[in-house]
Amino acid sequence: MSSERFESLDDDFESTHQNLQNTIENTIPNSYGEEKKKLMRNADDEIKECYLILQEMENEVKSAPSHLRNQYLGRIRDSKRSTEKLSKDLKRVFQAYGGPRESLLGVQSGFNNDKQFQAEESSQKRMAVENTQILNKASASIARSRQVAEDTEVVGTSTMGELYEQRETLEGARNKIVGMQENLTLSRRIINGMSRNVFGNKIILLIIILLEVIILGAVVYLKFFK
Repeated sequence: MSSERFESLDDDFESTHQNLQNTIENTIPNSYGEEKKKLMRNADDEIKECYLILQEMENEVKSAPSHLRNQYLGRIRDSKRSTEKLSKDLKRVFQAYGGPRESLLGVQSGFNNDKQFQAEESSQKRMAVENTQILNKASASIARSRQVAEDTEVVGTSTMGELYEQRETLEGARNKIVGMQENLTLSRRIINGMSRNVFGNKIILLIIILLEVIILGAVVYLKFFK
């Protein structure tokens, strides 16, 4: 339940109710002719509007917490009683006005027919219930659409988080690969340097061996042939 929605409906009811009360108690008695007929039609429409607003308020209260529901229902009951009183007052105005109400509201059998008046009220309430059901279905559809949008947003946020983590993992792996490549390059340079050193050492060793052979040959020659 939305308390703001309930209070907004209550404000609408109070405004309509006060205007209706002023019309019935002050404006209509001081009016004549066509103006009076118009005011009576408007008052009848405002009573219908009051019942519609009360029906919407009842639907809002259905989902209210238990500790608030009784309080709100009490306010609705008081509003219903005051609306029923104004409805009876308007009925008496029509009865006092006489036959012209037939042309105003399409009543076929006069103004003191209680069953006809009750039938009108019942029709108004049915219309209020039907309109409220339509509003409830539309509200439920909007709520479902909102829930789907929220779920989609949650899934999208989760997916973005996972993609971000995967990106960090891939970047870490790439950095490791780059480091390995740098290490391999360095190792290759070291091995190439060692290879060159080994080759140089071999040449030096061969030169030393040749020198030793030459020296040894010279020593043998000098010792045995001279």
